[in-house]
Amino acid sequence: MRLVPPSPRPPSAPVAAALSSCVRWSFACALLAALGLGACRGASKPAPEAAFAGRLSGSPFDADIAALGSSDFVQRSQAGERLVAAGGASLEALGAAGDRPTSAPGSLAESTTAPVIVAILGRAPDAEVQALSASKHPSLRAAAALESGRRGAWTPVPALIELLVDPEPAVREAAHGALRRITGEVAEPFGPGLAVAGTAGGSRVERWRQWWRLEGRARAQAATEPRGS
Repeated sequence: MRLVPPSPRPPSAPVAAALSSCVRWSFACALLAALGLGACRGASKPAPEAAFAGRLSGSPFDADIAALGSSDFVQRSQAGERLVAAGGASLEALGAAGDRPTSAPGSLAESTTAPVIVAILGRAPDAEVQALSASKHPSLRAAAALESGRRGAWTPVPALIELLVDPEPAVREAAHGALRRITGEVAEPFGPGLAVAGTAGGSRVERWRQWWRLEGRARAQAATEPRGS
């Protein structure tokens, strides 16, 4: 006589409902994490990462800034969303923290704070962006220069020219790129009345200063005048 194994008993209705709920919840968590949209409730709050030791400013945003250096993708995503939602209020703390590479295993060395700063400045008023050109934090000065170049307005051009002598190379290059983007000067400015590169007064910043006096200011005024006036 052939023995037939008994059919597995189906779980009771309460157990089946609980299992189904767990599966749906796990799937939702995985989907949110993959999209970088946040995590499920109950995620533990990370302790400040060693990468930011000595640079956190004691602000209410320190925990989220520290979480930007976490190896947990979900924690990084949540922290970035909260900092961006806070807007300009979190910029000073982000600038004080400086620029640190992410510690995520297997990822390229990318900045932890710069993408958040860029996202915040993308929503900020022009005046706030331009004011950050004088920030004491290099990461904020560089981000302000990049955002000014993206917007393309002529108003910040004089401040961008002065950033060409900033002590930080990243700020200088961001300012130079912004100037070229706003003015359309693909190479360094040249033409009648401008100093020749390599001579006295022919440094990058001096050539841009001269260009602004001789040509740039007039072009800026023409660009901002209403058409037909």
